[in-house]
Amino acid sequence: MRWGWRATLAHLRPQGPVQSLPERCTWLAAGSPAHRGAAEGPLLLPLQVFGVTYDLDVVLVSRQPHFNMHEYARLRTPTGPVWLCKDARESDLTQTIVADWELLHDVLPEVPLERSRRRVVVHESVVAGELDLRIDYRNDRDQRCEVAVQAILPRFPVRTRNSSTMGHSRGSVWAVLDVSHKTLAKKASLSLDGDKVPLERIMGVVPFAVILEQTQAGMSAGSWRFEQDDGGYSSFHGDLRQAWTSTETELEEVVSQHGPLRTIEYRFMKGPQGQRRLAKVIVRAYGHRRPATIVHFRPFLPDLRMEDARGRGEAIVDVGGQPSHGMFRWTAHRKGDEAELRIEPVAPRWTLDRPMVYRHRRTEHGWESQGSVGDGA
Repeated sequence: MRWGWRATLAHLRPQGPVQSLPERCTWLAAGSPAHRGAAEGPLLLPLQVFGVTYDLDVVLVSRQPHFNMHEYARLRTPTGPVWLCKDARESDLTQTIVADWELLHDVLPEVPLERSRRRVVVHESVVAGELDLRIDYRNDRDQRCEVAVQAILPRFPVRTRNSSTMGHSRGSVWAVLDVSHKTLAKKASLSLDGDKVPLERIMGVVPFAVILEQTQAGMSAGSWRFEQDDGGYSSFHGDLRQAWTSTETELEEVVSQHGPLRTIEYRFMKGPQGQRRLAKVIVRAYGHRRPATIVHFRPFLPDLRMEDARGRGEAIVDVGGQPSHGMFRWTAHRKGDEAELRIEPVAPRWTLDRPMVYRHRRTEHGWESQGSVGDGA
């Protein structure tokens, strides 16, 4: 079998939460004492967190030698549904995105995947719970892709939802998934430049064509700047600028960014001498009630604006409203004008090969940041 890292079905089998409910309650109740020292200068976002929810997700694994997997994901947006055509290369499992959407290059800048805006023709109908889907587009190799899928849409959530990433985009993200619904397609076909491509078969029998509803959450690599300005804060991914707002209560400061697909909130607990310790990060996907992502830190991440700040601890990640789908250890320190946050995955097992490091450098107006994942971390 060719999907992911040539894993067996046992490797891909979903699991439950990585903590029991009593373990989670005890963990969340742990204290977070403040550190000594003054924190000065512009705020620092020590890591990039993402979250995205697909209302419908069609996954095909073919025997085409250049591609490992083909994924067709429907996003809910303020202007109507948008389909993303995601092809994973066999060589390194990197995913590329093709979509016919004017905002493709401006949304979710914290997810560093290759993107191309191209014409995508979609015919989608659902009659009596049965999906008939046809998609026609050109992939990143400029091949014409024609996809046809028929399936009974899944009605009820599955019992075990913490699902494997199948090894994809290992160099871009540390990710955990919540696959709430899934079923096999009744019929599925794929052709490239008019030539039909056979689908891989599960256990040598059933074509690998799966219909899902899922949320993807985690942390991403890439470069960005975060600066303080007259109106609050701004982040820069290349030439793309995004405005952030700050609201404060007696106990915390919430720094948030509102985009067409999601809202991100960094929740900092206030401490002595201007300290801001990161307690959690929340990502809310457009049109969905439950948060796509919540990352909880225990103890709270120290304020890396303090001279010689340092600390270590753990974090858990909730996905799509499901508790404790992922866990990692972290260490952080500051020296001079540079700060660093290291992440060591703990669970689930398919995240263990994705350690991360975020390096930050103080500038005149804020911070320049770089995140990497995998062997280069």
